[in-house]
Amino acid sequence: MNIEKYTSLFHDGTIYSIDSTEDQVVISMESAEVDEEDIENDIVLSSNERIRGKLHLEQVSKIFDEQKGDIGDWRMFGDYADIFRFQIKGNNILFSIIWLFHKYDPAKEVFSTVEITSKKIWWENLPEMVVN
Repeated sequence: MNIEKYTSLFHDGTIYSIDSTEDQVVISMESAEVDEEDIENDIVLSSNERIRGKLHLEQVSKIFDEQKGDIGDWRMFGDYADIFRFQIKGNNILFSIIWLFHKYDPAKEVFSTVEITSKKIWWENLPEMVVN
C-alpha cells in the first residue's frame, strides 16, 4: 500500500512511539479522523475512523533535526507527538511535530522538524493496533 498518497490526512494525527536501531526506524502513528470517501480500497480504517499503523524506514542514511542538526537516531522526546506536517518525497520523509506529555504542561511542549532519508519506506496498516 502506498501511504504517500495519504500523508495529508495525518495533519492533526499522532505519533505514539519510535523504535530506532542503527539503520532502521519504525514509527507507530495514526492519522486524524478520515472520511471513508477520502481513501481507496487499499486501506482499512480503525474503529475510530483513522489510518493506524507503522511507518517502516529501512537503510536510513540521515536523520536531521532542525534544532539539533544531524542526529544518529530518532527517539521519543515526549510521551507522544501531534503531527502538523507529514510528507514523503522519494526517499525523504519530513515531520513537523509538537512533543507532548500525558500530564499536560505547555512549558514542556517542544516543536520539532525532522527530515529522514531512507532507501526503503513502507507502511504496515494496523487498524486494530493498541495506542496509548
